[in-house]
Amino acid sequence: LYGELAYPYANSSDTTITSPVYNLNAGGANIDFWTKCDTEYSTTSWTDYMELEYSADGVNFSVATDPYSGEEFRWDEPTFDILNGNPLDSTGSSVFHYENVTIPAQYLTSNFKLRFRWVANASDNSYDGCVVDDVNITRRVLSDGHDDNYVYSDGTSMAAPHVAGLAALIEGYNPS
Repeated sequence: LYGELAYPYANSSDTTITSPVYNLNAGGANIDFWTKCDTEYSTTSWTDYMELEYSADGVNFSVATDPYSGEEFRWDEPTFDILNGNPLDSTGSSVFHYENVTIPAQYLTSNFKLRFRWVANASDNSYDGCVVDDVNITRRVLSDGHDDNYVYSDGTSMAAPHVAGLAALIEGYNPS
């Protein structure tokens, strides 16, 4: 991924890389990935950025929803400075790990695809751009309790086994 970067990146870019089809037609799914950006630095507008898009049918794509802002799922260097709690700094680059981002239910089909879109404006392009690495999609099997799988519960009926287990561990460690 890192070996084929074109520096500087081209002005007025709008390119994508699309995944193969994944069958997510069960339960739920999450996506994790690492990304690094060195882009034109603006905190007031989107100049050069990456974007994550999903498709339920493998053909028509929509911009995913950002798990932090609730807006379109796009990022650039200043986005990561903010998410990492760092001071805004246009020098160098910024890295972020998106972890356990839920893929919405409307995309959990047997024809799911995702794609990363790179968009650059026609002004300052003397940077490395954005890269994405270690993309991982994890399927979750969910149960509503009607299929004899485990169900979720809370309260004292859940606390009692934990307390009893802890007491047994302590007694086993120090019987006196």
